[in-house]
Amino acid sequence: MTLETLKEIKRRGLTTPDDIALVGFEDTVMDHCLQEPFPVITQSTYALGQTAAELLFRRLREPDAPIQEVRLETQLSIDSQRLEVGTTRGGD
Repeated sequence: MTLETLKEIKRRGLTTPDDIALVGFEDTVMDHCLQEPFPVITQSTYALGQTAAELLFRRLREPDAPIQEVRLETQLSIDSQRLEVGTTRGGD
């Protein structure tokens, strides 16, 4: 998706970050191949999977339990530097 967004920005004669800011979500191999570096928000796929499994098993045990909002830790990557953005995790 990032690559297509960059293509559209260039097609319109704009540049990043001068004309438009771009922040990606999830760091992919393709992002590292792009000429223009841009910030990327990442999260642990392990934590995402573990949390999803926990919520699924809870739903199976307690079908009528209230819906639970969960926030996972994210990191903001700028020029290969990792900066911690959020560390909250809601829930029980």
